[in-house]
Amino acid sequence: MAYPHEQYFSQDYFSARKKFLKAASQQNLQIKSFLHPESVKSDRDFAIDVAIAGDLNASRLMVINSGTHGLEGLAGSGIQTGIIDQLENYNISDIALCFIHALNPWGMVHARRQNEDNIDLNRNFIDFAATSPGNLYYDLLHDKVCIPNLFIDGTENPTVPKRITRFIDAHGLQAYHVALFQGQYTHANGIGFGGWKPSWSRRMFYKILEDFQRTAELVTAIDIHTGLGEYGEDIIINNSPQNSTALHLAQQIYREKLVSISEEGALPYKTKGDTFYAFEQAFPNALNIPVALEFGTSSVEDLMRLQIEDNWLIHHGDLRSATGRRIKDELKDFFYPNDPKWRQNIFSKAKQHIDATISFIKDFGSRSSI
Repeated sequence: MAYPHEQYFSQDYFSARKKFLKAASQQNLQIKSFLHPESVKSDRDFAIDVAIAGDLNASRLMVINSGTHGLEGLAGSGIQTGIIDQLENYNISDIALCFIHALNPWGMVHARRQNEDNIDLNRNFIDFAATSPGNLYYDLLHDKVCIPNLFIDGTENPTVPKRITRFIDAHGLQAYHVALFQGQYTHANGIGFGGWKPSWSRRMFYKILEDFQRTAELVTAIDIHTGLGEYGEDIIINNSPQNSTALHLAQQIYREKLVSISEEGALPYKTKGDTFYAFEQAFPNALNIPVALEFGTSSVEDLMRLQIEDNWLIHHGDLRSATGRRIKDELKDFFYPNDPKWRQNIFSKAKQHIDATISFIKDFGSRSSI
C-alpha cells in the first residue's frame, strides 16, 4: 500500500529539521532559527526553527507548533513539513501563518518529553511571580516511584508496583493521574516538573510571538501532540472559559472533535502552565483560540509506566545499558509509532483541522462583526 505523505516524516530530529528547512526554503518562507544553548556542546546544531508565510502584518494569525513535548515533535514535524510543501494549495496572502518547529529541541534530540532541565514545557507557562500550583498527590507519590533502585540488575524492583497499588487503593485512580499529569513545582528531579522559572524554550516562544503583537487581532494556534486517546484518533483540546466567544468559535471550527477542559469533569486532572497561557499573555487585546491537537498511540497505563521509567533513566540509569535502550525504544514507539499507516492517518486528520482553521480565519472579519 502506498503512503504518499510518508516522505514528510523522519526518524530523528536532525532528519526532521533538514526536511522542514528544505520545504520552507523551497516555498521562499521567512526563516528564523534560535540555536539552543546546549547545542554548543554537541557536534550538530539543534534549534527552534520558525517559518513564516503570508502577511507578517496581517490582523489574523495562525500558529502551528510542534515539539512542545520533545519526542512528540517527530509527528508534528512531518505534519508541518507536509503542509508547507503543499502551501500552493492555500491562498494565505492576507493572513500570517507561523510554523514553529521543535519548541523543545533538546527533548526531541534526546528522545524525552522533558527539556534539558527535566521540565515538562507544557507545565512551564505559569506566573512564577505568584505562588506555584501545588500537587499534594504527587508529593505523596514522589518517594514511592522516583527511587535509585527502580531497576535491579535490569529487572523492575518488585516493591514499586505494590507501592503504586497501595497509593491507588488509598487515594483512587484519578489521584494517580493527577499526581503524574497535572504538573508539580517542588521536585526538580521528579515527574511532571513545571520548573522554578521560565525555561529557555518559553522565553524563545514569547520572542517568536513578538513579531505579531502589533497587528494581530485574531490568533489561532494548533499545538501538535501525541499519546492521548485511541490509536490514530484525534482529539482537540481547548481551555477557553465556558460560554466565552473563543470557546463558541472553537466549537464552530472543530465541532465534535473539540474537548473543552474548562468543562467540569472533561479531564481527570486540571493542568496548569500549558502553552495556552502564552497566547493570553502575548496577545491580551486579541481574540485567542489556541488548541492542542492530540493523536492517540497506546494506553494511558503505558504512558504512566514509561514516564516513571524514563525519569529513573535520566537520573539514575545508563542510556547505554540494555534497560536504557529498551526504555528509549519503548518511549519512541509510544509517542511516534513505527507505522506508516498511523502517520498517513494523522497527517490527513491534521490537514483537515488546519484547512478548517485557515478557512475560518480567512472568513473572519473584525471582532466587532461577531
